[in-house]
Formats: sequence, structure tokens, C-alpha cells
Amino acid sequence: MAASTYADTMEPRNLYDWELSDDTAILPPSRPMSEITPVTFMVAKSRLFQALGRITDLNSRPSPSPYEEILGIDNVLYEAYQNLPKNLRMHSVKSHAPASDRKTSASAVQLCLMYHQGMCQLHRRFIARGRLDSRYNHSRDRCISSALAILELQNYIDPLWYRFSRAVQVFILSAMILFLELEHRRRHPDTDVSSNSGALLQALKTSCALWEAAKNHSDDAEKKHRILADMLSSFQAPVNCSSPSQPGTSESTFEFPQPNLSLFQSSNGPVPDGKDLLAFSDDMNIDWAAWDAFIEGTVFED
Repeated sequence: MAASTYADTMEPRNLYDWELSDDTAILPPSRPMSEITPVTFMVAKSRLFQALGRITDLNSRPSPSPYEEILGIDNVLYEAYQNLPKNLRMHSVKSHAPASDRKTSASAVQLCLMYHQGMCQLHRRFIARGRLDSRYNHSRDRCISSALAILELQNYIDPLWYRFSRAVQVFILSAMILFLELEHRRRHPDTDVSSNSGALLQALKTSCALWEAAKNHSDDAEKKHRILADMLSSFQAPVNCSSPSQPGTSESTFEFPQPNLSLFQSSNGPVPDGKDLLAFSDDMNIDWAAWDAFIEGTVFED
């Protein structure tokens, strides 16, 4: 529960249980991280958590942080993930064979999800700004690529993962980021970045289909499927959520439903109407707690 800056506890050594006994007076040297022991995953996870903890602290501050600090944390998180043992880092989702070592593969998926979720949480506030100021292009690109990577992982996880709230939250967060980016592209067309809109839309269609297929494994899956299906249905072209293998060839225009403007609080005047909401995004402070309660509410269907 304590921040790492207030503790001097060293991380555990990468050892097997049989190397320790009641008579052990001096700890044996740590084995290389490339050798999987019962504690290897926890050591790797703790190293990644050092960077993720900085993101949590950053997002909990009452005032905005300098963008240079955002980039600094981005680099720390990137280096922390790249320095993980190769057998705990997913280089390619499709080439990672879960059948070869289920324990190692499950651990690699968890670490990969945490890494990309951290990137999304760190950079999501700069998606709109990236369209207006090239200074924030790195954040925009990093956030979208991580959201796509998370939804790609959704294709390969076991349906039982949908029972865990962390998996549910990270998949929905990624989908909302892609919807937000597509809406920005619709309102402010940019040919340089709109060429891959079909890939974003196809990732959302596939995610929608996977939520539908997970209905028997999670009570929440049906609600999440309906949310995604309703948002996808806002496109003019019909959307078939039950065919994930169907390629997305259309560049359809869509409209979001009228937003719940009570979730947004402005420091510079009254809350704008729906048409001006995105243009107003740089001046408003989003109450993410209210947004999460809105999404997770049991009466959302009503």
C-alpha cells in the first residue's frame, strides 16, 4: 500500500523454494531472469509496477503536469517492459504460442495488458490535442497503437478472462479510445491519419463479436456487447457484430448519441451543447469517476 519512494525493501531473488531452508544463513545468488522460477513473474511484475505507479500518481494530481514529465514516464514504462525477460514479453501476439507453455503465456499476456493499459491511461487525454498541435502526436500515436494491441490480444485470450474486472476494464477502455479517435476524424477529416480508419473500425467490430461470444462466461458481457453494438450501429452502413472475420472495407460516417453532459465540468464557462463538445475538449475537466459509474451502472440499459 506504500509508494515505492517510502520503502527500501529489495525485490526477492529469482530462486526456487528448495534452495531455501531453516538452516540458510546466507541467501544464494539470484538466478538469471531468463530462468523461470515460481517467483520470476512476480519480480517482473513488480518492476513494471514501478512505472505504472508513477502513472497512477500522475493521474491523481489535482493540477495538470508538464508534458515533459508525461514523456519521461512514457520512456520509463517503455524501458521497463522492454527489459522484461524475453519469455515474459510478447513480441507478436500471433506468433506467441500459448500451447507451448500455458503458465508462461498467461503471465506474458497479463504483463502485456498492463503495459498497454498504462500507455492508454498515460496518453488518452492528449488524443484531441494531437490533432491541433503536432507536439502531442507521440501521445496520440502511442495511445491508439496500445488500444489496438489490447483489442488484438482479445482475440487470443481464454473466455474465462472476461470474469475478471481488470480484463473487462482494459478492453472497454481501448474500445472507447478508438471510438473517440474515429469521432475526431469524422468531425475534422485528416487524410494523413484517416487512411487506417478501416482498421480501427474492424478492430471494434471484432471486439464486439468477441463480447457477444463471451455471454456464457460473464454476466457483464451481454451489457458490454450491447454498448459496443449500439455505438457501431451509429454508422450509416449496417454492422454485423457476429462475423469477426469479415473485413472492414467501408469508411462509414457515424454519429454518437447525445452525450450525458453532466459528466463534464468546465472551468471557463457553461457546458457546451453536443455539437461543440469536442471543440471544447481542451477547456473541460472530465470527471472520470462519474464516467466510470455511468458505464458500470446497473441501470445503464434504462
